[in-house]
Amino acid sequence: MTQDNFQSFNLSTFCIEALMSHKLVMIGLDKNLHILLFNRAAEHYFGLKASECLGQHYNILSHYIDLAPLADIFSKKRLIDKLTVHQPIFTQVVQHHHTSSLTWSIQKIIDKDEFCSGFLLEGQIIQIPTEKSFPDFTHLLNSIKYIPGSLYIKDLNGRYLWVNDYVVNMAGKKSMLDVIGKTDEDFYWKEAALHWKANDREVIQTKSAKFVEEKLTLLDGTVLPLLSSKAPVFNEEGKIIGVAGNSVDITSQKGILYYLTKFANAFPGSLYFKDLDGKYLWCNDFVIEKAGATSLTEIVGKTDFEICWKHLAEHYRENDLEVMRTKLPKTMEETLILFDGTKVPLLTIKKPVFDEKGEVIGVMGNSLDITSQKMIEEALREAKEKADAANLSKTQFIANVSHDIRTPLAGIYGLSEMLLNKVSKKDREDVEDILKSSDRLLKFLNEIIDLAKLDAQEVVSIADNFNFFNLLNEVKELFVPTAKQKNITLNFDYDPSLPVEFQGDEKAIHRILINLIANALKFTAKGGVRVSVSLDQTQPSVENNTVTPVKIAISDTGIGIPKKHLEKIFERFHRVHPSYEGKYKGTGLGLYMTKYSIEELGGKIWVESKLGKGSTFFMTLPLSQPKAMPAIKKDKVIKAQKKRVEKEYISSVKDDRAAQTPPRKKKVVVEVEKKDREHERVLVVEDALIAQKVAKFLLEGLGMQVDVADSGEMALAAVEKNQYVLILMDLGLPDMSGLEIAQKIRQLTSNPNFDVPIIALTAHQSDQVRNECMEAGMSDAQSKPLTEALAKELVERYCQVQ
Repeated sequence: MTQDNFQSFNLSTFCIEALMSHKLVMIGLDKNLHILLFNRAAEHYFGLKASECLGQHYNILSHYIDLAPLADIFSKKRLIDKLTVHQPIFTQVVQHHHTSSLTWSIQKIIDKDEFCSGFLLEGQIIQIPTEKSFPDFTHLLNSIKYIPGSLYIKDLNGRYLWVNDYVVNMAGKKSMLDVIGKTDEDFYWKEAALHWKANDREVIQTKSAKFVEEKLTLLDGTVLPLLSSKAPVFNEEGKIIGVAGNSVDITSQKGILYYLTKFANAFPGSLYFKDLDGKYLWCNDFVIEKAGATSLTEIVGKTDFEICWKHLAEHYRENDLEVMRTKLPKTMEETLILFDGTKVPLLTIKKPVFDEKGEVIGVMGNSLDITSQKMIEEALREAKEKADAANLSKTQFIANVSHDIRTPLAGIYGLSEMLLNKVSKKDREDVEDILKSSDRLLKFLNEIIDLAKLDAQEVVSIADNFNFFNLLNEVKELFVPTAKQKNITLNFDYDPSLPVEFQGDEKAIHRILINLIANALKFTAKGGVRVSVSLDQTQPSVENNTVTPVKIAISDTGIGIPKKHLEKIFERFHRVHPSYEGKYKGTGLGLYMTKYSIEELGGKIWVESKLGKGSTFFMTLPLSQPKAMPAIKKDKVIKAQKKRVEKEYISSVKDDRAAQTPPRKKKVVVEVEKKDREHERVLVVEDALIAQKVAKFLLEGLGMQVDVADSGEMALAAVEKNQYVLILMDLGLPDMSGLEIAQKIRQLTSNPNFDVPIIALTAHQSDQVRNECMEAGMSDAQSKPLTEALAKELVERYCQVQ
C-alpha cells in the first residue's frame, strides 16, 4: 500500500498509534474487500507479513480464522448501508488453532465525497482458557445462550454491542445482528428505557456493580419483574468502555415474595432487617404504619435517626451493635415513639444475620406491641398493691384485736389463778373451768396471730447446728405421758445410717413435729403412733453431698381422713370435723401452717389415709451438714419459745371429755423459800390495773417486794430510787414505749440497775417485736398473760439469791 493510497483513507476515525498498535489487530479493506492495511498486531497474530496480504482478498485469512460471521455481515447490504463511523458493528470470530479469539469492530471508511471507500476491521484479542473444562471457546459461546435471562453488553452511549438469544427473542428479532447497534429507545420497551439508562449511568459513574429490580412490559401487556445485575466493562488500560448486564425474570420469586410479604404483614408486631450501618433493608407494614410512611421505599435505606422515633435511635443502635458484636440474640423491652407522639411499649427480640461465611452482615428484629400486656400488668400491680394493703390492714386488725382481746383475757386468767387458792373446794371447780376456757381462747388467739405472722412474712428461718436424734428424744419425752394416759403406743425409729448432726432451723422442725404428733395422738383412741426418720431414697444427695434428703413419716391407727378431704387437708381453716359437731377442737390452721413451714425449709408434705384405719403424714426436708462453729449456749429466748410451743400443742391433744393436765416436767432448779426472797424487789411497768394487780399478787406470792409503775416517767424515777433484781416491762405505755424505757435504763451506766434483767411482756408477740426487744437491751420477751408458772420460771431463771 503506497503512501498516497493510505492518505486516501479518512484518518479522522482513528489515529496512527492505533493503526500501528501491537495491541489491536487492524485490517483495512476496500469496498471490494481487498486488504489495504495490515498492522503489526495483525502480522503478529496471523503470523503473516503485511506484504503478503496487501492487495489480497480478505478470504486469505480463512486459513487462520472463521470468516463466516464477517461474510454474513458483508453479504447484507442493509447492514452495510447502516454502518457509520460512529455506529460500528461488533461480532466475534473464533480462531480454531490458537488459544485466543478476536472480537471485531467493523466501521465504514468514508471518502471526501462521503461515499464508502472501504472498511476498517479493529480486532480485540481475547485469550481462551486452556483448562479442560473449556477446551473449545466455541462451545463456551454456544453455552451462554442457556444462561437464564438476558445477557448483554452496551457501550457508553447505551448501544447494544452484544446480546444473547434471550434478548433477541424478547425483542421479537431473528438474529443478534437485528439488535446490535441499537439502544433501548429503538424497541417496544422504550418507556422503561429511561429508568434502565439511569441504572446504567450509575454503574458507569460509580465504577461498581449494582443489583436492581427493573420491569419490562411485553407487547401483550404482561409486566415482567426483572432482577438485573449490572457491572462496568473495562479495557486493558482500565478505562470504562461500557456496561455488561444480566436480567432474570423473577415472576415466580415475586409470587413467593408476595406471599412471604403477606405473611410478614400478618405477623404480630414489626419485622425488619438492618445492615451493619443500621440502615433498613426491609420491613413489614407494621413499621411503615408506625413510622407514618406510605410505602417501603420511604423506609429502606434510612436509619432510626432519620425516622420519627429518632429520639430513641441511640438506644436502638446500642442494642443493635451489642447483638452484632456478641453474635447472640437479645430480648429486651423498648419504647417506640410514633409520628403523632404516642409512646408504644415493645417487647423486642433481635438476632444477628450471617452471610455464607459466618460473618455478621446485619441484624433482624421482631418487636411486639405490649401495650395491652402493660395495661394488664399495671392493673395487676394496682390490684396487688390493694390486696397487699388489704392484707396488711387485715394483719394489723388481727394483731390489734388479738392484743385488745388478750389484755382483758390475761386479766381473767390472772384473777382466776388468784381466786384458785382463795375459794372453797366447791367453787374451785368453777374457777378451774374459767382457767380452762381462758387457756383455750388463748390458744386460739395464738394460732390466729401465727397466721397473721405468715401472711405478713414475719416468720424468719434461722439455720443453726443441731442434733436431730436429741431433738426427737425431747419431743418423745413430751408426749409419753399423753400416750400412757390414752393407753396407746408411741414409737420413734431413727435410721442408723443417717448422721445425727445437721444444720437447719431446729425451732421450726421442733414445732412441725409437735404439731403432727399431737394431731396423730388426738385422733388415735387405740393402737399407736410411730415416728420414723430415714434417708429419702428417691432423692439423691446434692451439692457435693453437703445436703442430705431426710424423710419423716408419722403414722397412726386413728380414725383416718375421708378421701374427699385429702386434697383440702392443708388449706387454711379447713376442718374434717366442723366445730359445731363438738367432736374435736381446733381452728383448722395447724396443718396449713405446718405445710407453710415445711415448704419454707425447702421440703414438702403429703398424706396417705384410709378411713377407720389410720393416716400417715410424710414429709421430706433437705438438711445441710453442720458447719464448724464455736460452742455457744442456746439463746434463752429460743428456749422460751420452745416451751411455749410445747405447752400449746401438748395441751391441744386433750379432748373436752377427758381433759387432764399432763404431768409437768420436773424443775431442774431447786425452789427457793419465800423468806430468801423477802429483800428482793421487782419493778412491774404496766398501765393496765388488772394486769398490775395480777402481777403483784403472783410475785408477792413468791416472796418478792413489788413496785408498780404505770408510765415510763414513773418507771425511770423508780429505777433512780430503788435497786431491782428484775423488771417486767409492758411495751405499750401512755408516755413512751417499753423499748425506750429499756434503752434509757441501759444508758445509766453508773446506776446499780444498769444490767438488771428486763423482761418484755407483750400481747403482740412476733419475731420482729422480739428482735426489737433484744436490740433495746432487754433480756427476754414473753407473751401475756403472766401466769403463776411463768412468774415462777422468770424469777428462778433471772433472780439469783445472794
